[in-house]
Amino acid sequence: MQHLPAGLTVFLTGLMLLSLTHHAAAQAGQPFGMLEVNVQVDGLSCPFCAYGLEKKLRKVGNAASLEIHVSEGRAVLKPKPGTSLDLAAVEQAVRDGGFTPGGLTLTARGRLTERQGTPALELSHGIVLLLAKDRQTDALESATGSVVRIEGQVEGQAGRAYTLTVRSFQVVS
Repeated sequence: MQHLPAGLTVFLTGLMLLSLTHHAAAQAGQPFGMLEVNVQVDGLSCPFCAYGLEKKLRKVGNAASLEIHVSEGRAVLKPKPGTSLDLAAVEQAVRDGGFTPGGLTLTARGRLTERQGTPALELSHGIVLLLAKDRQTDALESATGSVVRIEGQVEGQAGRAYTLTVRSFQVVS
């Protein structure tokens, strides 16, 4: 994967319901959208605790798979194709399980584009992740129009704008 300079930020627009339905322009049979959500779970220390957390996270709609990693203190959710995950609901499920969500990491796939002069990542059904326009986005300008896979740290709170600080990206077409 190609790494971006630290601090590159992507702003998530609209609701945090990112659809994974098939996009006509998606290549290699993979849809555009959210691919995986990792949530750090502060206080997770035993298999019994993990079982309780698993019950809460399974109530989050549209999760195709769920893995709890007790030794790492994290949970990994993958959405069902053609559906979406609500990040606020993921965080709330962790709280309802008696834990503190320590951070979310998101992996997404989409096409690099531009919206109103700002670099952006276009997902399915018009969902767009805007990248903060600064000197650090220069690394992406040459990839405009390409399909990319991006991983980054999600920050924010339910009811407010979430941001995604990009850790790495890979051009896949």
